[in-house]
Amino acid sequence: GGWWLARRMVKPVNEIIDQAESVEAQTLDRPIDAHADLREYQRLVGVLNTMLGRLNRAFEAQRRFTADASHELRGPLTALRGEVELALRRDRDEEEYRRVLASNLQEIERLSQLAEDLLTLARSDAGVMQPRLQRTDVLERVERVFRRLQPKAADKDVTLALEPEGDTEAVVDPGLTDQLIWNLVDNAVKFTPAGGDVTVAVDGRDEAVEIRVADTGPGLPPSELDRIFDRFYRADESRTHHDEMSGTG
Repeated sequence: GGWWLARRMVKPVNEIIDQAESVEAQTLDRPIDAHADLREYQRLVGVLNTMLGRLNRAFEAQRRFTADASHELRGPLTALRGEVELALRRDRDEEEYRRVLASNLQEIERLSQLAEDLLTLARSDAGVMQPRLQRTDVLERVERVFRRLQPKAADKDVTLALEPEGDTEAVVDPGLTDQLIWNLVDNAVKFTPAGGDVTVAVDGRDEAVEIRVADTGPGLPPSELDRIFDRFYRADESRTHHDEMSGTG
């Protein structure tokens, strides 16, 4: 009788061990489901499943980050390679080489910005990002972004307009604020057709500053508005170029 009882008590432990040993990176989403009657065993299974859930989220974050980085870096790298290969096909005059180098510099700046964005995402996913808050003139940060994006906007014949109002100082992280403003305005310039306008309103009130970015681009269809905060989400280009689309982009 004692042997049978001991075997019955050990059986769930062996099941837990067998299932735990079979766990791999691809199977972290499969919980351990060993049959355990005793409360202590049930608690052990619960703790292990909680740990597996955390590991699964960490692996998913790593996979997502790798996919994001590959997707975002491919564009400027492809542009750089294409322009350099084209420039080397034949001899060119000094002005043509200057134009190629200027374009390459824009792509390098884009790569630098992407690197900063991806580093911010990595820190955020790891839970180690600590905002460095300080009193900052948000209008001044917007003006700095405008100066950096002015050549790109001019190349597209897009007009940048700034509408400040009130006290535009607030307690923010200057670096993260720069990234936020850059991403919003750069995206607006990117999807605004030639001859269009991008307007940024900086409205300060009650110790807070509101930034509103509006453009004359195609905007997003209502069915896609709930996805605008998905990481690296892009709307279907064939739909965003539809004449009936409206909105601020």
